[in-house]
Amino acid sequence: MKSARKTVFKFVCIVELMLWTVGAHSQDFTFDQFYPNRVRFNPAYAGSEYFQHLSAVTRYQYPGLGDPYITNGVSFDTYIEPIRSGFAVMATRDAQGGGIYSRNYLDMAYAYKLKVSKEIVIRPSLQVGFGYYQTNPSGIRFPDMYDNGGNLANVESYASQSKMLYDFSGGILFSYRTFYAGLAVHHILEPVEYSTPVGDFKIPRKITLHAGYAIPLESGIRYRYQKKVGHSRIGRVEAYPTVVLELQNGQTRAQMGGLIVLESAFVGTFVKNTFPGSDFRVAFLFGYYTKSINFGYSFDLGSLNGKVFGFNTTIHEVTLTMKIKYKKLKRKYWWERKAIFGPEY
Repeated sequence: MKSARKTVFKFVCIVELMLWTVGAHSQDFTFDQFYPNRVRFNPAYAGSEYFQHLSAVTRYQYPGLGDPYITNGVSFDTYIEPIRSGFAVMATRDAQGGGIYSRNYLDMAYAYKLKVSKEIVIRPSLQVGFGYYQTNPSGIRFPDMYDNGGNLANVESYASQSKMLYDFSGGILFSYRTFYAGLAVHHILEPVEYSTPVGDFKIPRKITLHAGYAIPLESGIRYRYQKKVGHSRIGRVEAYPTVVLELQNGQTRAQMGGLIVLESAFVGTFVKNTFPGSDFRVAFLFGYYTKSINFGYSFDLGSLNGKVFGFNTTIHEVTLTMKIKYKKLKRKYWWERKAIFGPEY
């Protein structure tokens, strides 16, 4: 009986440790390049631009841990103008501890563009997701598994677990001239991620608010004559200051910063802080884009209690997006192109 209690206790510790590493500040993994990953950021971004996007992202977090957190994802989104509807599908895998804990998602999003006036556009959305969670704690080692000589003497095996769940999210975007804002609510029903002898672990509901503004810094003749015709906004320099608030599990993460979009490149930085607590991070973003492809890289440097850590606690993220341009539209749909929902590149 004592041995059984000990095994249960260790298993609970394993699950709690894994969930704590994910959720000490935010239960979900997040992306520093949230605009290249717009639909994951807010499902209302599905089909928000006049290109079909096929995107891939890789996030490599805390490389010095030996078994870093690795997140990979692919997505596709498109827009059907006659019905003013955007559609997206996303596949994501998040692996931690060398495969001890992994999460796999398949999400589908729908967004509708609603014209309120000539200058106000709103995009409500709904997202449905399927999650497949796995734990494989057989590789975890506890102190009592070793003898006095430091050799592994008492190996205990723990059964792997897997679980499927359904998840629902929603979002809305607002555009007025060069101002844009959005609200997203993920995990609306707070699905159960894992069940243990001490209770269920739910994914806390997450609320994301963001707002930004497009500020032209320089524009040329090409910009004036080709303004807002797909992605041909070339010959200009624009700044996009942005504020993001993420609320989940009793904590708030605030981000402030922005991007500067040049003719064929973009640069930016975001300062992030979590309340309550003192998890302070700074992300630097760089990228290159053409009419058919986008490439982005971000470097995230963290600190705790005012002390800046080194390479071990950095986060690296790479995004690659292929763009397929739509055919020329009829004039009656041109009003939709005036809406700005974020940086365009």
